[in-house]
Amino acid sequence: MRLLPETYCANALEKRDFERQGPGLNRGFRGQTRALLSARRLPGLLVLAFTAGCALTEPIVRPDLDLPAQWAETGGAPAAAAPVHDTWWRDFGSAPLDALVAEALATAPDLRIQAERVVQAELALRQAGASLLPGLDLSAGSGARNVDSNETNSTSLSLGASYELDLWGRIAAGVDASRASLAATRFDHDAARLSMSASVASTWFQALALQERLDIARQNLAIAERVLRVVQARYDNGAASALELSQQRATVLNQRKAIEPLEVQLRQTRSALAILLGRNPQADFPTDERLAALQVPVVDAG
Repeated sequence: MRLLPETYCANALEKRDFERQGPGLNRGFRGQTRALLSARRLPGLLVLAFTAGCALTEPIVRPDLDLPAQWAETGGAPAAAAPVHDTWWRDFGSAPLDALVAEALATAPDLRIQAERVVQAELALRQAGASLLPGLDLSAGSGARNVDSNETNSTSLSLGASYELDLWGRIAAGVDASRASLAATRFDHDAARLSMSASVASTWFQALALQERLDIARQNLAIAERVLRVVQARYDNGAASALELSQQRATVLNQRKAIEPLEVQLRQTRSALAILLGRNPQADFPTDERLAALQVPVVDAG
């Protein structure tokens, strides 16, 4: 069978067009195949990413520190010194100090606030731990109906239980966070108690020191006034000069001048102590105890 020239030319043109379009068609087919494979892989990648995001982090590993067994310098402290305890202020052997610290720890507003925060943190921990337990729902009901002079009574009782699976550790992590918050709150409360007892003790010691300085200043004034009377008598009898009399009068004035600042400082210190105890700033405290009569506790340097 012979082809006509026109038919032969048309077949040749179609073959040449197919050969030209062949690489392009192959590339388009391969691109569609890759897009289809990527679309099939996308859900798996999303699942892996979601799972990785929900994975729990590893617990914190605390480093081991190589600490020495004792201090390098003890400052000459005796080896038999007792460690510091919670009621360290009792080692001074002062009944007034014991009463003041006990009152401050019981009635100070700041400590009462810290104590309420500890209770709040304990309740938060209980609430977080309750989420790990199953929940129960109990309901009961009763009713009565009167239809065509027939009275019908009905009673119902239902009990339901529910439990949340902690798949991703969300509830357990919340419990750990509440437990850490409670520990931090208790630490703050203990630190506040220690700070309060130290403030009361140091303020009371300062008041005792000012009282002793004031007593010494008053004694010096009394001595200076007695000397002034002697110098005045000698001056009246011509045994002392006017210069000696003027110098002794100046000494008396200086002693009187030294008393007023000490009185002001003592009042301010007593007011500060009253504020620590939650009292009126004008409240008075006995400061007749002497610092020399207190016992000095021995504290271990280590």
